[in-house]
Amino acid sequence: MDNIRPKVAMNQISPLKVLQERQCLEIVEAALRVLERTGCEVKSAEALAILKSAGARVDGTRARVPACVVEKALRSAPKQITIYDTEGNPRIHLSARNSKTYFSSSPGATNIVDRHTNTSRYGLYSDVYEAGLVAA
Repeated sequence: MDNIRPKVAMNQISPLKVLQERQCLEIVEAALRVLERTGCEVKSAEALAILKSAGARVDGTRARVPACVVEKALRSAPKQITIYDTEGNPRIHLSARNSKTYFSSSPGATNIVDRHTNTSRYGLYSDVYEAGLVAA
């Protein structure tokens, strides 16, 4: 029976690639247009002051951020980061050169789809608990 199994090298994993590069660029360009034209609601007075000093147009709690401000912020961001576990040990190194894909079971979304009723609702502590059981 072994001779009918496909020959696959162990530990050969293709990086997850859902979108083509052009599609990614289109999404980035659209996001930059939304940030500049529509803006975003910012509830922190300190964050609004920082955005305004960087060149954003601030009207009340709405900040409209020009593409050049976003691009400058991206250029100043670290090129790689390390995520540590709860004991301070380095666990995941993220960088543009790292072709690995990571997923999380963290129910960080405000709204979830209830698995029993298939309807959208606010997340509850019990949802976090159930996600932990599944992930464990």
